[in-house]
Amino acid sequence: MRVDETWHRLRAWTSGQATSERLAAQVLYAEGFRDLDPSHPLGGPDGGADALARKDGRTWVMAVYFPLDEVRSTAVQAKAVGDAAGVAGNAAYGMAFVTNQHLTRGERKALAKAVGCPVDIFHLERLVHVLDRPAMAQVREQYLDIPANAAGLQAAARLDELARASDARCVGRWMAIGLPREEAEALATGATGVPDDDLVPTTDDRVVVWTAELGSGKSIALERVHQRAITAAQASSSAPVPVFLTATECASGLQAAVRTAAAEVGEPRLRGANVVVDGIDEAGLEAAERLLEQARVLASTWPNTTVLLTSRPITVLAAAPEHHAFPPLSEPERHACIELGAGREVRTLWDHGLPAEVRAVMSRPFFALLAGLWLRENESVPRAPVDLLGLIGRRATAKGADEVKLRALAVRAVARNLAPVPEAEVGTAAAVESLMLTGIINRRPGGVVFALPALAQWFAAQSLLEGETQPESLLEAPEDLELWRYPVALAVALGSWQQSNACLAPLLREAPGFAFRVLDVAFAQNVTFGNPAPPWREAGTQVREALQALLDATGEARTLASVTHADGRLLPMAVQTGDDRVSVACWRGDEERPDFFPWPPDLHMFAAGWDWGSMRMTRVGPTATWAWQWARDSLRHEIGAQVKERSLPIPPEGPLADEVAWDFACEQSKVSALFAERLAIQPLLEFLEPLTERAEDAVSLTVQLSPTRRYDARAIQAYLRRRVDAGQTELLAPLPTADVRTGGGWIGEFYTPERLVAIATEQYRRVIVAYRQLVTRWFAPLSHRLEHHALMPLRVVAQLYPGDRDGFGFIPSLSGWLEALPPGAPDEVVITLADHHYDFEAGRLAYPQQLAARPVAARWLSGSQGGLSFEVGDRNPVELAVYAWLAGDLRRLGLTDASSGLGNGFRATVWDV
Repeated sequence: MRVDETWHRLRAWTSGQATSERLAAQVLYAEGFRDLDPSHPLGGPDGGADALARKDGRTWVMAVYFPLDEVRSTAVQAKAVGDAAGVAGNAAYGMAFVTNQHLTRGERKALAKAVGCPVDIFHLERLVHVLDRPAMAQVREQYLDIPANAAGLQAAARLDELARASDARCVGRWMAIGLPREEAEALATGATGVPDDDLVPTTDDRVVVWTAELGSGKSIALERVHQRAITAAQASSSAPVPVFLTATECASGLQAAVRTAAAEVGEPRLRGANVVVDGIDEAGLEAAERLLEQARVLASTWPNTTVLLTSRPITVLAAAPEHHAFPPLSEPERHACIELGAGREVRTLWDHGLPAEVRAVMSRPFFALLAGLWLRENESVPRAPVDLLGLIGRRATAKGADEVKLRALAVRAVARNLAPVPEAEVGTAAAVESLMLTGIINRRPGGVVFALPALAQWFAAQSLLEGETQPESLLEAPEDLELWRYPVALAVALGSWQQSNACLAPLLREAPGFAFRVLDVAFAQNVTFGNPAPPWREAGTQVREALQALLDATGEARTLASVTHADGRLLPMAVQTGDDRVSVACWRGDEERPDFFPWPPDLHMFAAGWDWGSMRMTRVGPTATWAWQWARDSLRHEIGAQVKERSLPIPPEGPLADEVAWDFACEQSKVSALFAERLAIQPLLEFLEPLTERAEDAVSLTVQLSPTRRYDARAIQAYLRRRVDAGQTELLAPLPTADVRTGGGWIGEFYTPERLVAIATEQYRRVIVAYRQLVTRWFAPLSHRLEHHALMPLRVVAQLYPGDRDGFGFIPSLSGWLEALPPGAPDEVVITLADHHYDFEAGRLAYPQQLAARPVAARWLSGSQGGLSFEVGDRNPVELAVYAWLAGDLRRLGLTDASSGLGNGFRATVWDV
């Protein structure tokens, strides 16, 4: 019988409407629908529904469409639209639409949009996934005539089978890296990869979550935990039942999946179970969190039950109390892995001579083994991580595999978050078997997967480089764009200038925040030195085009850079090359120069005149990554300076303008900003007007009122005049002032707790407005990827702790989290008084709330919580908080390594006028 027999039986449906409706009802029941009430499967009026069902307290209409032959997606959509009329007719919430037709993701989206009501689509591949579960064997036999084979195995035989399966998975992983079978089998029977006891679930810590990057060895370690449980069950019939699952197998719930997997060994509700679930991130962020919650319930319900979950890094899992960061290799462990890969002894300090980029990734077993395998075939050392990845890519294709099919499978795998790809999507049975012969493809419930996730990403990168996958196509699903960060980064790291530019150009135009994240990963994968520099004209073209593309991607902030004209165009550049170095100097003199020109003989890097601006040198690597890194680092220097000095021009109206004007008023009036609540405007204007009249022709005019306080006289004068024109005679303090005049040595002693709450509330109302103003004005193209802006409209929820005499003194602190609000809702600030320091458990639910409210950003939101800037008594508290948000957001994109600094007291705030 074919491995995809279920797919073929469904696709060539000949059993009629009544049977299809009964089969559909079984599928819905397996997926959590209850109280199914069929209409007339044998014919007759059905009231606009083939059946009614309940799920999550709501009524759903079931509609079934099983045509005999394959039909166009438009016909399926038309049928669904017609059936959707039964939703309103039955006062239902939505429609469960069941069809035996193949629908792509885009076709499903179009159908859901056309239907106009909530719809749960059970298309061909989803039906196959549900029906191929072991628990559905009797349903397959009854409705598809596929034998259930219910005889099963005895417990001892099943445990032996589980042990062999675990060994086979380990062998498959090591062979996929490149180890010979006999060496891989020897490793499988040994103790390589056994985790420390403090990482393993116990009766005290029943649920444990491991997170680590790809290649960290967590899957092998999980197998070792599973093998230990198998050995215990073989020794005692009362030991917990060992259960190995993947995220795909848990789609209908963890408890049901465990009971199905344990069926031939014993009853887990009596004996308990040692459950391991590998790769829960493959199911998606919400499903991963749901699996963690189900694991907690399961471990608390059944006796002697533990659950171990593994995942790539996800914030919601990393914040869980059950989380254990999977440790990197120690130096002796790393060397042992190198020797395993090399198949021989390797001198102890060999890896110390490797480039830093290679040494950095060799703390993961996958790369350490690859480094050893490199020694089997090469006398030279690998220069970059991509050299090691290329090794397994070449090994895979050397086995005669159809590279086009491998790349196509990789694209589908990446789009599914590396979850199994249904075999019917891969091709014919013969095509699937040919891929299986490569040794890098495995069968899993639900389809086929690459034995190593890194292989899927490698071949997906090759698809981009070959032009088979267009970067523009990735933009069609913005919510899934993050899945492609590593493959696109590999393509950039591997490709020529033309190839990397082709990958990045559309992303920089349409999704610049994602493109900057891609560059960060690409730089870590490749070496950017050691190759002869190209001719000066070629080098100049690359660095200029790269830097202009990155500047344009940031928005109007490009006009503030020291390397651009006022309109954001780059200044002319002098370029010289030599050895593996390229030097670039920006010309800002009056003489007209071309976009780039040869480096003048009399120009010296450290002795240039005023006509020369920024001068930077870079080294050249084997691919175009060096030019992009030079450009990104140049841009980061510019943006980092603006963030550190808090020097972005402020709008003439708004919270930042209010703050600067009030600071000027207090300084000029010689009053304490701590207590001043209002100041007359007229004396301020009388001070400024003589100054501005005397300097009428000056381009800029600053007034210095103290050694560190300078102000733009004209901008503040215009601000004050607008107030007078509006009928104001006084300036009011932007924030509530101190209300205890007998304060002591601590700043907090000048405020009652209630006044501190009022100050914090008003401050963050203003912070939200001011942050939005700066981002919209200067970083608009990046706004969708700046975390605070992506969450807007938002609610700031925080706890204010006034401090105490016994701890750090009366220094108020503010901590909390952010909640995303529905589009169009007003922003909110909710501050409460706390009698203790912040407890991070209080904001545990904030991240899931953000994910649910912002699904397009769910794959990259960090869900951070904790301290919020609250410099009570400072003259610029709003500005400080705004730049704290902005610095964090830009740092996540790799656009600054600076935190918000102290500003530049010797330079007046720049106004955007």
